[in-house]
Amino acid sequence: MSIMAWLEPNVKEPLARIPERLGISSNSLTIFGLFSIGISMAILYVTKDLAWTFTLFMLGSITDFIDGPLSRITRKACPFGAWLDTQCDRYVEMIIGFAFTFYFFPDQYQMMVTFAAFSFAFLVTYTKSSAEEKKIKVEWKEKWLFGYPGRFLIICAGMLLTHWYPDSFRISMWGLLVFNVGVFIYRIRKVWALKAQYSVPYENQ
Repeated sequence: MSIMAWLEPNVKEPLARIPERLGISSNSLTIFGLFSIGISMAILYVTKDLAWTFTLFMLGSITDFIDGPLSRITRKACPFGAWLDTQCDRYVEMIIGFAFTFYFFPDQYQMMVTFAAFSFAFLVTYTKSSAEEKKIKVEWKEKWLFGYPGRFLIICAGMLLTHWYPDSFRISMWGLLVFNVGVFIYRIRKVWALKAQYSVPYENQ
C-alpha cells in the first residue's frame, strides 16, 4: 500500500470529520487555507519571524490537506471544487514564492535561487496540466512526493530547522530548486517520449 493510500482513511478522513461536524464546506476550507498562508507570508515579509510563519503555514497546509476528503465525505465533490482547489494551490505557491524571495533581500544571489525554485514549481505543474489539456496520454507513474507534497516537506523542513541551524532555510531553497528542476526534466522527458505518437497533424486525425 502506498503512503497516500494509507493517509486517506487513517489521517485525512478523521481530520476532515472535524470541519464536517462544524458545518464547514470544502470550498470554504480551501479559501481559508489560502488566506491563512497569505497572512503567514505577510508576517514573514514584515517581521521575518519564521516561527509564526511556520505556525500559520501549517494551519493553511492542513486545510489544503483535508478539503478534498471533506468534499468526498459530504458527497459534494464537483468540478468547480476541484478547479477552485487547483487555482488556490497555484495562488499559494505564487504568494510563498514572492514572500520567500524578498525574505532574502538584499542578498540578490539567494533571491535569484529562491525565485528560480518557485519558477520551476510552476513549470512542473504546467508541464503536466498542459499535456492533459492537449489530451496527450502520459503514464506518469510518479511517486506521491513528486508534486506539492515534496515541495511542502522541503519548505517545512527549512523553516522548522532554522531554530537549530540558522542556514537551514537558505539551504532548503537550494534543495527546492534541485528538486523542482529534477521533476521538471522528468515530466518533459515523459511527454517527449511520446513525440512520434502525437506528431500527427490535426487534419489527418
